[in-house]
Amino acid sequence: MTNVLIGGGSGIGRAVAVQLAPRGRLLLANRSRESVKAVALGFGGAIETMACDVTNRDQIKALFERVDDLDALIVTARHSTLMAEVLFQHGLGDLL
Repeated sequence: MTNVLIGGGSGIGRAVAVQLAPRGRLLLANRSRESVKAVALGFGGAIETMACDVTNRDQIKALFERVDDLDALIVTARHSTLMAEVLFQHGLGDLL
């Protein structure tokens, strides 16, 4: 099972990452990969990281291609209120 956190580079997202890290596989994504890499280093690098802009269809697809069995999807990215709309607009609503 994989927990996916989009927007985990700082603030609330980072706090959520701290809670999710001990619960199994965690894929931490943010528009800036450098910010989530810094968070992952705090856990000895056990967290997987990637860049993902929630307004970029290809990056969203790439994110979900790395997930076999989704346990939880948490979006704290600044534009997270738009994420569902973006997914549906791009024919990816089935990912929700």
